[in-house]
Amino acid sequence: MMIPVLAALALLAAILAFRGQNDQQDVLERWDFTLNPEGHKVYSDVAEQIKWDRRMYEESYDEAAMEDVRGNVKQAIHLLSFAAQVATESTLRVLALLRNAGILATHAEAIAPVPALTPVAFNASRLSLLATLHGIVHAFLVSTRERLALRLLILRCAVRAAAGLLRRATLRLCDEMAGRRWIRLRQAREDHATVTDESLATLRLVLASLAAVPRPEPMRQRKPA
Repeated sequence: MMIPVLAALALLAAILAFRGQNDQQDVLERWDFTLNPEGHKVYSDVAEQIKWDRRMYEESYDEAAMEDVRGNVKQAIHLLSFAAQVATESTLRVLALLRNAGILATHAEAIAPVPALTPVAFNASRLSLLATLHGIVHAFLVSTRERLALRLLILRCAVRAAAGLLRRATLRLCDEMAGRRWIRLRQAREDHATVTDESLATLRLVLASLAAVPRPEPMRQRKPA
């Protein structure tokens, strides 16, 4: 009984994936997704602020590690607390970015194709599971607009999860300066950076969609009389 059901589901998934791929190809053929100067400025302003935040908390985390090696535990804890605070502020900016990207997307006539997240890009099993779920549902959706909405939803969940993991890793390290704690913090930092990069890439795609213009129709050759 289960085999026919599974076969039917597999066939349905294959059909939907095929239709989704055709829809993406059709959109790419009919629209030109070139980021215009206005969109480039918006993206640059947002990306510069978020990347500045990242440099601030990444450098603070690195300095905290060096202070721990020197035996200055109190200074290391101070730097860890500062880094966690900046990372939290950066997370709020990324969430605002995703919220605004969703609003902007409603005004676009065409949506550029977006990929699903890659599970192997993450260290945390929770984030890998989210990426896996993203890939499965992504295959069942047909239109590029639906796939963008799904990506924004998954990214919001992933950003919150990554921020929570980074915060917990920082707090545990403040309680115990141990080697394994530093390894887990490094992994949490990498995951936080990954979801931030994916969010910025999504904003760029949305801005390109907002500026999209129809491609000119190919000239049809007249048949000789």
